[in-house]
Amino acid sequence: MQCRNEIDELMGAPELHENERFRRWRHDLTEAIRQIEEQGFRIACDVRVRRFGTYDPYVTSNPGREALIRFYRRDLKDTTNELNAIIEYYNKYGVPKLHKPASGVEEAKGSDKLTLSWLFRNATLSFWLWAAGVLAATFMAGVWFSSTDLYAQLKGPANVTRPAAKQ
Repeated sequence: MQCRNEIDELMGAPELHENERFRRWRHDLTEAIRQIEEQGFRIACDVRVRRFGTYDPYVTSNPGREALIRFYRRDLKDTTNELNAIIEYYNKYGVPKLHKPASGVEEAKGSDKLTLSWLFRNATLSFWLWAAGVLAATFMAGVWFSSTDLYAQLKGPANVTRPAAKQ
């Protein structure tokens, strides 16, 4: 695999992620993975989400050039390890079986209804955490609103009638 062989040359690139050869390499690799996955195969390589020596100035401060070089090389090494594992698997077992989408995904495409049972079988944990957060926020907003003057005005005076006492 040409993309795998180029990693060793990119390890010493002084411009890190701004190197033109690096950017071309990353594009070629992600495009190759995309095309393979479109055919129904799964590729266990996180190259699309790796930072390769970059940092987000809104999240962290600049860790310094030496740290960025370490991060860049670490991400290249991780990508090397993943590509090596993919190549070794292919050499050992041959072409893998095609990945078939989960039956729930097919049901969602063919069905006009989104049911709770489908959600329980197919929704991710992050969805359920989000839903619980929305529910909790709605409840808390209701509790807060019930203590406002506007709510008291809308509710009006409380006319509670009590049953007559027995004599």
